[in-house]
Amino acid sequence: QALQSSREFAQKAYDNFEEVVPPKKYGFVFAIPTRITRERGADVSEARTFLPIVEHVDARIAQTILSEMPPCILDTYYDKEYKPVGAIVYVPLMADMVRDGRFKIVTYHRAKRIIARTARFIKHQLQPDLVGLGATIPKVSGFGKDFAKFHLRTTTGHGGTVYLIWKMFNDVIRMVSEKSPTIGIIGAGSISASAAAMILATYPTARIIMYDIRPKVLKRVVGQLRNDYGDRIELAISNYEVIRRSAVIVSAITSRISLPKSLSLKDKIIIDDSQPGSFDPEEVEGLGGTLVWVVGTFERPYVVRQGSFRYGDGGLADTHDVWGCEAEVISLWNSAKANDRLGAPVTPHDVKRIGSILDQNGVKRSRWQAFGKYLNKDM
Repeated sequence: QALQSSREFAQKAYDNFEEVVPPKKYGFVFAIPTRITRERGADVSEARTFLPIVEHVDARIAQTILSEMPPCILDTYYDKEYKPVGAIVYVPLMADMVRDGRFKIVTYHRAKRIIARTARFIKHQLQPDLVGLGATIPKVSGFGKDFAKFHLRTTTGHGGTVYLIWKMFNDVIRMVSEKSPTIGIIGAGSISASAAAMILATYPTARIIMYDIRPKVLKRVVGQLRNDYGDRIELAISNYEVIRRSAVIVSAITSRISLPKSLSLKDKIIIDDSQPGSFDPEEVEGLGGTLVWVVGTFERPYVVRQGSFRYGDGGLADTHDVWGCEAEVISLWNSAKANDRLGAPVTPHDVKRIGSILDQNGVKRSRWQAFGKYLNKDM
């Protein structure tokens, strides 16, 4: 039964990709890659709703199946009149490509070809007004420039993501007893840099310690922030130093962090925007800390996903929850403000502008959650 359902989905996906079926008009598209790798069997559930056969094979075979799929629709958003207005589209990019590629230039061009095929499919078959880019798609596509070649308007989603981080941080910081708390930032990319700037600007007594495995990037970002906020931000020598010295930690990277058992996380809160998540929830809890993901929800849902897709068991806790980048494209489309889309590294000014649009659309932080489950405690 699982095999038959998977074959039917794959056939429909190829028919749509090869333009055997006529195109449909959508208002927006949310494009995402997969977190499934050959080593991480836990992420296989991400494909269960549309390729149930993955539940009956190991992670290696599941990853191979996903790599052979074309760009395709995973779930559909409907409005209150039950009219299809948006779609989640799978982009067949995966982390194993980086490890499998013998030369970086070969992997780079392969990724660009996949993005081009996806953009062509979206343009011809879905014809959206706006495309939201999820997870690593903004970086791989040059912040949407590769989609623009096919006359598609895109938004990176980074404004919505940073705004949700900032809103969550505002709630979390009230629980910190220190008058001048140290905030840890893991990663020095666009999201991390803007989140740091928002925190420093909002909380004049806060201090930040930041680390990134890329020394040049770290030094450049910290230098830029020091120009505006002085010595309230400093460099760390490792992720562990950031965690050890901070009351609240914000992580936005693409790799996993294993914590030594000797490290105490008592009373520490980690806001993890990494996908896949960079921290193990059981590990964090076992060391006395609290882990939360950056997730939002709509106070007045005007579009809903009708399928059961929620990015796997380790994704969203409920189908009504949304990622920050997902909330951004939905809000921009619903407000007819596609011209406010983001196509470059996000700045605090961008965050405030996008945040205002999210507020107008009733976006708020969801219940505290991580890895597809709500926290038993409220903070």
